[in-house]
Amino acid sequence: MSIAAFSVNLGVFYIAWFACVLWKMPWAVAAAVVAIALHLVWVRPVVGEWRVVIACSALGVIVDSLLTLADVFKFQTVGEADVFGETLAPLWLMALWLVFATTLNVSMKPLSNNLVLAGLLGAIMGPFSYWLGLKLDAVSFPLGVPVTLLLLAPIWAIMLPALLSIANRLVTGDSTYESP
Repeated sequence: MSIAAFSVNLGVFYIAWFACVLWKMPWAVAAAVVAIALHLVWVRPVVGEWRVVIACSALGVIVDSLLTLADVFKFQTVGEADVFGETLAPLWLMALWLVFATTLNVSMKPLSNNLVLAGLLGAIMGPFSYWLGLKLDAVSFPLGVPVTLLLLAPIWAIMLPALLSIANRLVTGDSTYESP
């Protein structure tokens, strides 16, 4: 993988992340559509990547929805039905999961060769992402910051390696960025 592919994939993800977290709906959907469209223009094989995006984002949404139901999270929602953000992950977070899944076989691909390192990074970066969302007023932690972060660390220590493994299995061959 080239430095350019890594940089573009990660850069698009972070732009979409901030769009989703800061502006929520409808900008989250727009950011996700643009990020996924750009991803699918450049990445090959496209069919395998669709499977990755759907399967991995579904798993992430299920986990976040379960944590929301358990009152670990309280999300800020904008113009969404009461069910989103109260009992399910909000729509803007669902859009963010779609975009996150585009990183698994590109910028995060090197981690799939070292799942222990992926687990360690997941335990740090997963909770950090939610903490940053807290600081940007997108989510609150009813159980308190320390308890929530300590709860998220083992979840993400398992989630990131699992997502990388799923992504690796769903794509035949390596996903690579190619010139459109």
